[in-house]
Amino acid sequence: MTPASSFAGSGVGDPRAASDSITPTTPTVDVEDERSREFCTLNILSAFGKDLPVDEIHALARDCVSIRKRESERFNAWNREILERLSAVADPSERMALAPELAHLLGWDRDMLSTIHQGGRGCIVCSFHFGAYRYIPVDLALLGLSVLQPLEAAVFRNRSRRLDGADPILRDRLRVVDVESRGRTASLAMVRTLRRGGVVVVYVDGNTGADGVWGDSGRVSILFLGFRILVKNGIARLSLLTGAPIVPIVTPRTADGAGHVICGAPIWPEGRRTGPGDEAAVREIMAAAYRFLEMHVRRQPEQWESWSHLHRWRVPSNVSGHPTEVQDPNAITADLERGVTFVLDRRRVVRTLDRSGRPVWVDAHTLRSIRPPIDMQDIMEMLWAPSGLDSDALTATADTPTRRERLVRVLAELKARGMVKARHTRSTVFGDHRYGSVGRRY
Repeated sequence: MTPASSFAGSGVGDPRAASDSITPTTPTVDVEDERSREFCTLNILSAFGKDLPVDEIHALARDCVSIRKRESERFNAWNREILERLSAVADPSERMALAPELAHLLGWDRDMLSTIHQGGRGCIVCSFHFGAYRYIPVDLALLGLSVLQPLEAAVFRNRSRRLDGADPILRDRLRVVDVESRGRTASLAMVRTLRRGGVVVVYVDGNTGADGVWGDSGRVSILFLGFRILVKNGIARLSLLTGAPIVPIVTPRTADGAGHVICGAPIWPEGRRTGPGDEAAVREIMAAAYRFLEMHVRRQPEQWESWSHLHRWRVPSNVSGHPTEVQDPNAITADLERGVTFVLDRRRVVRTLDRSGRPVWVDAHTLRSIRPPIDMQDIMEMLWAPSGLDSDALTATADTPTRRERLVRVLAELKARGMVKARHTRSTVFGDHRYGSVGRRY
């Protein structure tokens, strides 16, 4: 006799398990796009499953992937255009005058730039993979500020090659540093930039550092979108070390495809710090940054490109052990005999495939994954289908009493975990009350 927990796999919250567990559903679909879409679906469902229709959540996930590719192509085209326009002007002073006119984002103003620059004092621009974020460091350089951008290794190699061929204005004002491969060097470069009055631009939700996006060092626990997550805290420690304020910025895309700059209130280290090792101050600073992001993600979830990564940061809940109260299998049998149909809750459960092509069901609330054995896949597929699993379907698939008992126990544990819903699909009399095909929901 095999309980449901015997086919419960590792949690998706484990990044090493998550990175290998999902493959595209068809060979014609781009592997990375399909993986990103499925992770986006999982994470949007976990955050907004109670508030948005399931179809809308799937549409949001598709949009997140397609918009990311489209906006990357637009940014690259704009980058080439500004380099061509600058190189077409021979006189250095004329090029210097032209540069601010080439800034892409709307909403930069003198007061905002003064806040960022603080009269020669360095600051940390804390932005996110939200809206037209790609333009921020280039815009700030075009507007006359000295900018340093720490990047993960792969992005650094690509960006540094572009800057090598850039106009001297951009090459002199905008520098990039590899924060993964050259952690200590990158840290020193950021400190020097701030102490010289420059600007360090960090996309905080990249959650990377010297040990990369998978590393566990330098993380702090905060609340975000109703979940406890572990995030890299380098900017908080950098601010506490140097005294540089953190300016949160988002750049939501407007209806015409442009981006508009929104600055949050600066996060000042004064009054918070006893030094970069002050854990309470580090947590407070990171929580403030992510509160700013959450406010905008809730308003415009389709503009946040990091949906596909949220499960990596979450602290999983109930990913091991069993529910404290397992549903009585006899009660499940009685429900089936009364005409109840059971279905997996699509506001909570996501279906995907592992590398072998076998289906995996993931609980978006707990990040617990279920990989059923071959002989149990049919019941999971029935539960996933809109028609669900009723007594007739169970009888048809359970060819022996032992198999029927196994299937009922599986169903009992899934119900105890909150992964299945029960509904009435045929007329059933309870005393004087009759419930029809629309029926009562449990």
